[in-house]
Amino acid sequence: MKMRNTVKRFIGFLLATVFVFALAACSNETLERDSNLVGRWENVSETGSWEAFEFSEDGTVTLTSRIAGVTAIAHNGSWSTDNGQLLLDFSEDSHDTGNYTYRVSANRLTIETIFAGHTSEVVFERAQ
Repeated sequence: MKMRNTVKRFIGFLLATVFVFALAACSNETLERDSNLVGRWENVSETGSWEAFEFSEDGTVTLTSRIAGVTAIAHNGSWSTDNGQLLLDFSEDSHDTGNYTYRVSANRLTIETIFAGHTSEVVFERAQ
């Protein structure tokens, strides 16, 4: 009788382990990447400050900013897209993570940002 309970517990443990691994395998979703974003995009403001995104096919992204003619900051992270949302993750570089609405048309990338309840759009041009 004691052996039978041990076998039941072992089988229960084995089934629970298989179930957990099956759930983990199902949750590994494949990230989408809009191939239209791949490349370098630049934005120059009226004040002369400059930002550039460089999106790579492998899902890495670099954001470089230049203020007053000096390259101030370069952040490295990852990117993906999902239903018109651009997902940026710079968390390993102690920076921001966020979802942004984006549009690509011809050589223009428009990213919509919401900060403190205010919506604004930033337009980037594809670099040559």
